[in-house]
Amino acid sequence: AIQVITDPPYFGTVSGSTFEEAQSWGVIAKGAQTVTVYCDTTIAMPLLVTALAQGAIREAKLRRRPTFIMGRELRVNYP
Repeated sequence: AIQVITDPPYFGTVSGSTFEEAQSWGVIAKGAQTVTVYCDTTIAMPLLVTALAQGAIREAKLRRRPTFIMGRELRVNYP
């Protein structure tokens, strides 16, 4: 999990809550790999998205894509 926040945890805001708190609430698995980035989102997100897009080209081409079936209900099939 990647968390991009501007507020450090000592301010006590929800946006500054730590992954340890999220794990205690059951939001994140206990053994999950986590990274916290203290940065403005408008700066961090373009950098993260570009890095992920460039680093995962092979994986993106090999992954199985879901099929969306539109009808009275939306169904998603994973091959």
